[in-house]
Amino acid sequence: MAYSKTSILLLMAVAFTLASSAAPAEVERGPRLGGWQPIKNLDDKEIRELAKFALTEHRKLGGPRLEFERVLEGEQQVVAGMNYRLVLAATSEGKRGKYEAVVWVRPWLNEKKLTSFRSV
Repeated sequence: MAYSKTSILLLMAVAFTLASSAAPAEVERGPRLGGWQPIKNLDDKEIRELAKFALTEHRKLGGPRLEFERVLEGEQQVVAGMNYRLVLAATSEGKRGKYEAVVWVRPWLNEKKLTSFRSV
């Protein structure tokens, strides 16, 4: 069976059209693995306890005594455990401040560690 060049080109064009139309136009992407995700409930007891833990650890490292008020913003990141980045309001000697704390948690080892603390 001999096919003409025109028949072969036409067949290839049809195959290409079918293949390209079968591919999805755009894939909806979710959050990247390992990326920071917003914490939905900042009033959750566990989140408040992590914020208080951060203030206590900061004090142990020589920082001023800060009284917890509330969590203003929060994100979490899956790592070898979970990182929590919390922006919190706290007072020291009657002056309100805003602070960012990062706490690393490995619940299966009952381990928490303050990895970062700064005024924002």
